[in-house]
Amino acid sequence: MDQDEVGWSEDAKLRLGLVNTRGEQKGVESLIVTDLIELARNCAITDALILSGDEDIKIGV
Repeated sequence: MDQDEVGWSEDAKLRLGLVNTRGEQKGVESLIVTDLIELARNCAITDALILSGDEDIKIGV
């Protein structure tokens, strides 16, 4: 299953950032953290599974 298939599944949210001139995605961590804050504040989730190869996400989580 590739990331597009995961993104289209009913119970998942795929977050893609902007790609810079070097082909790197930027801004994904802040999108994920913002989503988590909003979902928690609205009592919309009790658990979240985050799959990331980037350690920068640890700060937000």
